Amino acid sequence: MFETQIIRQDKNKMIRLIIVFIFFTSFSFSQTKTFSGIVSDDTNKPLESANVIAVPFEKNASLKFSIADNKGRYKIELETKLRYQITISYIGYLDEIFILESNSEQTSHDFKLKPTGENLKEIVIKYDFKPVVVKKDTLVFNVNSFTNGNERKMKEVLEKLPGVEVDKKGTVTVQGKKVTKMLVEGKSFFGGGSKLAVENIPADALDKIEVIDHFNEVGFMKQVSDSDDLAMNVKLKEDKKRFVFGDLQAGVEAGAGDNGFYLAHAALFYYTPKTNISFIGDANNIGKSTFTFDDLMRFGGGTSSFLSGRKSLTNLDSFMNDNTDFVQNKSQFSAFNFSHEFSPKLLISGFGIFSKIFTVSQIDNNVEYLNNSSADYENKTRKADNTNVLGIGNFKIDYSPTNKEKWYYNGQYQASSNDLNSVLNSLTNLGSSIFQTINQSDNSSVKQYIEWHKNYNEHHTTTFVVNQVYDKTTPQNNWFTDQPFLTGLIPLMKDNSYHVNQIKKSEVNTIDALFKHYWIINNSNHLYTNIGNNFERSNFKTAEKQILTDGTINDFNTAGFGNDIQYKLNDAYFGLEYKFRIGKLTNKPGIYLHWYNLNVSQQNGNNAISKTVLQPQWNSDYEFNKSETLSFSYKLANQFPKVDQLADRYTMEFYNAVYKGNALLGNEKYHAANLRYSKMNSYTGIIWNGNFNYSKKVKVIRNKIRLDGINQFNTPILTDNPETNIGFTGYVSKRIYRFNLKLNTNLSWFDYSQILNDVTTSNQRNNQSIGLLFRTAYKKWPDLSIGYNKGFSEFSGLTKSKYQTDAVTAAFEITFLKNWTYKIDYQGLKNRNNEKQTNFYDIANTSLFYQKKNKPLGFELSINNLFDVRKKNSYSFSDYMISQQSTYILPRAIMFTLSYKL
Repeated sequence: MFETQIIRQDKNKMIRLIIVFIFFTSFSFSQTKTFSGIVSDDTNKPLESANVIAVPFEKNASLKFSIADNKGRYKIELETKLRYQITISYIGYLDEIFILESNSEQTSHDFKLKPTGENLKEIVIKYDFKPVVVKKDTLVFNVNSFTNGNERKMKEVLEKLPGVEVDKKGTVTVQGKKVTKMLVEGKSFFGGGSKLAVENIPADALDKIEVIDHFNEVGFMKQVSDSDDLAMNVKLKEDKKRFVFGDLQAGVEAGAGDNGFYLAHAALFYYTPKTNISFIGDANNIGKSTFTFDDLMRFGGGTSSFLSGRKSLTNLDSFMNDNTDFVQNKSQFSAFNFSHEFSPKLLISGFGIFSKIFTVSQIDNNVEYLNNSSADYENKTRKADNTNVLGIGNFKIDYSPTNKEKWYYNGQYQASSNDLNSVLNSLTNLGSSIFQTINQSDNSSVKQYIEWHKNYNEHHTTTFVVNQVYDKTTPQNNWFTDQPFLTGLIPLMKDNSYHVNQIKKSEVNTIDALFKHYWIINNSNHLYTNIGNNFERSNFKTAEKQILTDGTINDFNTAGFGNDIQYKLNDAYFGLEYKFRIGKLTNKPGIYLHWYNLNVSQQNGNNAISKTVLQPQWNSDYEFNKSETLSFSYKLANQFPKVDQLADRYTMEFYNAVYKGNALLGNEKYHAANLRYSKMNSYTGIIWNGNFNYSKKVKVIRNKIRLDGINQFNTPILTDNPETNIGFTGYVSKRIYRFNLKLNTNLSWFDYSQILNDVTTSNQRNNQSIGLLFRTAYKKWPDLSIGYNKGFSEFSGLTKSKYQTDAVTAAFEITFLKNWTYKIDYQGLKNRNNEKQTNFYDIANTSLFYQKKNKPLGFELSINNLFDVRKKNSYSFSDYMISQQSTYILPRAIMFTLSYKL
């Protein structure tokens, strides 16, 4: 304990030293001053979004750029020793120029612009270099005006563009707004993520950078799509439109470790204006992610964005995050992606993915049962090894017969297998038992959609979409134990040891179609007509049996087990949406008429439900100014039960749980509302974001639970007891000098009713967290961030439970001696329950990287899990239990890695 205190004191001293170092070194950089003022017309009306550009007379100095806020205020940071020409430009007004002398003590100047008398569509800011062009939704930078020729990659160019920032992860923001789509020559660059582009496109290939607000991939849909995307389009020089890039990495365990850690990674890319090819290969056993978010964007595929009710075609999120919460984690991964433009009208793309992951996990749980007449507690240890194999093939066609018509087709095949072997040791006040579970599952799916858009004239546009998905899953479970289990719930025959086999088979086929017509009556009034149909056919089968040691079969079918159900749900609908604008307020009310038909056939009989319902919705957006908006949305919706909820015969869920569906379930009905507020002020350096969600179910499907010892029996029922869910997330960020301070919060309240052992209780779950993050915000300084987050969780029902969390995060990155980069990150978490019992863990990772500028070879020495922590601790609770969990994690890994960048 004494040693732990010394270590933590040393950590605190280190953080304090880093902060002192940052403050002292800040004064060694060149002196700057803030120059500000107001831009207005000759009637003193503020000119929001006026462009302010300061051009230094010194040849190699950087150009500065700013945009006036809604009050016409601008603020720009200038070097004190330089002489500047400051030019103000605004559409429809004459430019005004002001000369600021070097070492001048003047810190402000107001501009009054005079109208030109002409209705201009764009402005050109003229100075000694080439122009910056500002259109309504587009800002164009000429690269040669901002660079000196020493830049190697696109990231270094963007960092010199005024108003453009690039963070350590490759995320690009322009005037505080994040770039969500990266294009090269008007086409998506390897999926549209920014990281690959900014870190790999050669700087000497860039000609112009275009920033396009309210971007839509289908150009003629922009006026009706309500897009908030910000795109960056890279224009290349004529002789630089073909290049290859990528990187290779190989790492082995260094030091005295004997865990056999390794890392191998390859990412190769080939680009021409008509052809993009990429390959990613990865093998490691240190829990390192194989995918970045950009990779996820590039390979993810997905259903048509016009049909939001279905899940995405692929779920690759698990590849994107580092995961060290295993005793072992071995992954092999390869992916190939291509796109080729056969003609200006036809683009074909596709990808293939293969993944194999082997993990070994160990989790300890100490469970306290509430409202239980027999078992007070359960201490259990679960050890499991899992092998997952996944293969995906995807093919997409993008066809444009004319500039007013667009076709898409996307087809995907996916196959996977999962083999799980786990051993659970369970100890209660009633006794102990050992369960072995073997799970084998082979799954396959075929998913495809076709999408058509047609613009007839400036008033009429149509969209037609058909989406089809076929999923087949066949999990098989085997439970082994040394004594009877689930007594009274499953019909076990006495035996020396017990083996129960379960087979599940699920086939789901869905076909969704939508026809939508957009009628633009005028700039302030739109009418949208929707006609669609969603159809689902599902077959669901289960079978359980006991296999006795002498080979005899005890079929559970005679005891009410075994399901065979056919399920059909059809939703035909017609809807109207009317979009109108009144001043700064844009509204879009809608009304949808749905015809629902549900037909279910199973052993115990058939059931059918037909309903016709009206489902209203409303969307409103109020634009206070270009950087401050308030949005509201509301809808009334119905949701019908899934096939397994209607299967009315018993089935096993776990070693301690049995489930039985309810053939008489009807639909859930709920109200959902959302309120969002966003404000960014570049003058004051403040960003506000708030998101409030409210949902209320007036008809609710919830499981009725019977608990006996550690055994559970669950069955769903439809009730009129309302459920209310309220949530708020938000943050406020303030830039103070060259630092950024961010306050964030996450609040949720959930009220619902639960039937447990035939007692109905009103329950409340409340979760609140508030956090503070401090970080440096000046690119010449080391990158330092320190954060603290306080969390509260509370459950109130027949009993009350609560716990608190204290989380501290810190990260530091510095480049020194030009070619060396040092990084360290730290996370500490303390949990405390309502009995004031606490647990704590902290994890740190650090690395030292060396690579000469413009040289391909580099090396890195890294340490993951610096303190060699072996497990993470946490608390959780539910309606009937409180759990303390320990998850065992990978030990310290010291790696030496060589990298080669093309």
